[in-house]
Amino acid sequence: MKINRNLMAHALAFACFTSSLSARESSFDVQLRIHAPFSDLYAGEKDNWLVRVENHGKETIPMPDGRPSLKEEQPPPQFHVQTEAEASAGKNPQAASWDTIQSFGNGMKEMVDKSVLDPGQAMEAFSRGLLGQLRTPPQGGKFRVAMQVGPDDFVYSNWITRTRHDEPVAGMRTLHVGDPRGDGSECQIRISEGTSPQYLWYFSSGPSSSSLIRICEVPQGMLPNIQIDKERGQYVISFPQGGPATVYYAHRCGLSKSTPWPKGYRSKDFLLTSYPISAPSPTGFPMTLFPEDPQTGPDHEKGLPMVSERSGKRMPEHVVSKQGKSGDANWSTLLVSLAATLFLTGVIICLIRRKKRVLK
Repeated sequence: MKINRNLMAHALAFACFTSSLSARESSFDVQLRIHAPFSDLYAGEKDNWLVRVENHGKETIPMPDGRPSLKEEQPPPQFHVQTEAEASAGKNPQAASWDTIQSFGNGMKEMVDKSVLDPGQAMEAFSRGLLGQLRTPPQGGKFRVAMQVGPDDFVYSNWITRTRHDEPVAGMRTLHVGDPRGDGSECQIRISEGTSPQYLWYFSSGPSSSSLIRICEVPQGMLPNIQIDKERGQYVISFPQGGPATVYYAHRCGLSKSTPWPKGYRSKDFLLTSYPISAPSPTGFPMTLFPEDPQTGPDHEKGLPMVSERSGKRMPEHVVSKQGKSGDANWSTLLVSLAATLFLTGVIICLIRRKKRVLK
C-alpha cells in the first residue's frame, strides 16, 4: 500500500503542477514602465513624465481614457502612485470598481469612446493626462506606478527617484521670444544659468495660467540655435559642432525628443492610443526600460528598473478579448489538465493490478 500511496501522491502533485502551469500560461502578461526625463523638479515647473503599458498576454485589457461631461459619471482611477515607504509598509493602492472600469473601457458609458489594450499592443500617456492625475510625491523620493488589471489585481512599474526643490529655478535669462501658435501669443525660451547643469525652459503665460516646462540640458559655455517650426508645432533646438544632438520640443504637449514631431499633431493624439508593441514609440519613450534584469535596483533609470510585479489574485477569466479567445484558451487548459490526470490515474491502476498479480 505504501507504493500505491506514493504513486497516488505523485499523480496528484503532477496534476496540480500541470493545472498551475497552465494557469500561469493563460494569465495576463502586462508590463508597465514610467520615465521622467529629469531626476529633479523645481517649484513652479510642470510635473510631466511618461507612462507606457504593453500587453504581452492573450487577453484584452480595459483602459478607459475618455471623459464624459461634468454632469455624467467619471471613470474611476486605474493608475496610482505608490511611494517606497507605502510599499515597505504593505500599503497597496485602493482598488476601484472593476466592473465600472470595464464598462468605461468597453464604451458602455455615454460620451466615452471604447478604449482597450488588445494583445500585442502598447499605449503611452502623459502622467498628468491619466485618470487620477499622477504626480511626483510632495516629498519627492522613490516611487512607482500601480495599474489595476482586475478586481483586486495590480501590476507595478519600475521605480524612479526624483528630488523636489522648494525654490524656483535660479538665474533665468531669456534667449528667444516667439509666437509658435501663430495666434499672436508670446512664448519665451529661457536658460537657467543658476542651475548646474544649465537647462533650456519653455515659458508661456496667459490670463488664467502660466507654464514652465524643462526642454533639455545645455552644456556649459554653449548656446543653442532656436527656431520655430509652426507647421509641425515644434521648436528645433540645435547646438554647435561637438555639442548634443538636435532636440525637437513639442509645445502642444510639453515634451522633447530626438526626432521631429508629426505634422498636425495634438496633445491628445498620444494619450492612450494603441499601436503594435514593435512600432516606434510616438513620444520617444526609452524602450531599453523593458527588457531589464528584474534583480537590479533602479535609481532614476541610471540603474536597471524592476520587472512589473503582480499582487492580488489572478486576472479574472471573464475579461475576454474582442475575438473571444479567452474562453477557448481556458477550456483547452482544463481539458489538457483533465487528460493528464486521467492518464496518470490509468497508469496507477495498471501498476496496482500488476502488483496484486505478483503478490498472488
